[in-house]
Amino acid sequence: TAWWRRAPWPEGAVILLALGVAALAARLPLAHGDAQVWHFAVGEEVLRRGRWTLNVWNNAWHYPLATEMLFLPGYAFGGLEGAKAVNLFLFSAVLAAGGALAGAVRPGAGWPAAALLAGCGAAADVSTLGKHDLGAALGVAGAAWCLARGRAPVAVALCAGLAVEAKYTAAVPALVLLAAMVRMAKPGRRGMAVLAAAAAALPLVPWWTQNALWLGNPVHPYASRWLGGLHWNAELERGIWRVEEALVGAQQWSARALFRNVLAFADPFFGSVLLGALLPRALAARSAGPAARAVLAVFLVSFAVFATVVPRRRYLLPLLPL
Repeated sequence: TAWWRRAPWPEGAVILLALGVAALAARLPLAHGDAQVWHFAVGEEVLRRGRWTLNVWNNAWHYPLATEMLFLPGYAFGGLEGAKAVNLFLFSAVLAAGGALAGAVRPGAGWPAAALLAGCGAAADVSTLGKHDLGAALGVAGAAWCLARGRAPVAVALCAGLAVEAKYTAAVPALVLLAAMVRMAKPGRRGMAVLAAAAAALPLVPWWTQNALWLGNPVHPYASRWLGGLHWNAELERGIWRVEEALVGAQQWSARALFRNVLAFADPFFGSVLLGALLPRALAARSAGPAARAVLAVFLVSFAVFATVVPRRRYLLPLLPL
């Protein structure tokens, strides 16, 4: 926490500005469709009914919803505004985790890294909508921090599992982190590291069990071709992918799209200006050796998968702390 207490003014100002803008945006009326029927709606429905319920007409209710469950205390004490406040706190936690990770692998890079995270317009935008990309980013940052600091393999695995519990797309960096954990283990302890990696599935077991009992498919709405599902089939599942392809649209692979979606994150002010101003400071920090190389390898492999398969800027958010 030492890097957080000694905040240099440029980076500290950027973080405060980003949090302030996100707080103001959170006060606006909720108009986003996903937030209305899914992200912020889950907590309200659970509290109203007093239990979790089957909803076969909304597939989103049967994903693992770790991030949405974090909003429950906010809803209980402050309604929708309370849930938004918890979401804003989650944004702050991602900034702190990203800074802590950077400080662990490159001493002195914590504040520039946190400021770069804060300056990503996509991250600030998601912080007002309840989307679970921030929860996935927090889990990935936690797993990478445990890996960089040499913590117990089970800690790396649990954080990786929590990232996937927040959003399935985090499975890409989570699997790469687990592979790096096994690779970095001492030769005589790699068997134990492999066993510890299995702990990544623990946070997902309750969701998979519920789906198996209610819908006949633990990973509903996916893999329906082999596992089937209640009121669901492979043709309906293909509709999900067709919508995904339509949303990707012009974001397909190109040098221009690469810069826009990854470096500028479709935000020409915060993305490009802050990158130019702060990245040299982060790169100038002294490397901490193997930990930095491991985290960089996790990022590069995960990014290669995302950029070539689903180059949507929001899906890259779990990689931002790396």
